[in-house]
Amino acid sequence: HRLRPFAGAGLRARITLTFGIGALFVSLLLIGTTAVLIRRNLLDQREHLVAERAEVIVGLVADKIGKPDVDAQSLFGSLATAGKPSVLVRDTHSDAYLPFSVDTRYGATAIPQVMTPKVLATRTPMVLRFERKGQALLAVGFPIPGKDGAYFEVNQLDDIARSLSSLTIPLFAAVAMTTAIGATLGWYASRRV
Repeated sequence: HRLRPFAGAGLRARITLTFGIGALFVSLLLIGTTAVLIRRNLLDQREHLVAERAEVIVGLVADKIGKPDVDAQSLFGSLATAGKPSVLVRDTHSDAYLPFSVDTRYGATAIPQVMTPKVLATRTPMVLRFERKGQALLAVGFPIPGKDGAYFEVNQLDDIARSLSSLTIPLFAAVAMTTAIGATLGWYASRRV
């Protein structure tokens, strides 16, 4: 009886329960797979969109960077960007890189340590997902053509998490409905038996 808890139940109850549990597992598997695929698709689309937009912005700001009368506000103020832009450019008087950013919370210091030297040294664009202070972020880095520097942009991914969480209630309602349908089919099959 310990190994077979439903052994005392009738045949109809066991068939109904088996169909219901089977429908529950299948629907949970499908919903889990769907959630993973949706999340991956949304993140891939965001990475592609941010990279394309950053490449266009680099072309727009390349000739303004390094001029003495250009500050971060005038450099990034007219740009249509959803992220937080910043630029690292080498100082003409030293070997250090000078950061230009409007929002210091998401400026050059917020870029992951592994990304900054890679973009600056190899001169290749890079997109990286990371977490900072419990917040999911997406960083993109593009070298600036003709200058010893790079453009970086940090984007928040909270909206994707909110979109996925808004799907939770409908998906679990579908699980409940599928389980009920499975149990109903089991009950009907047990009557035929």
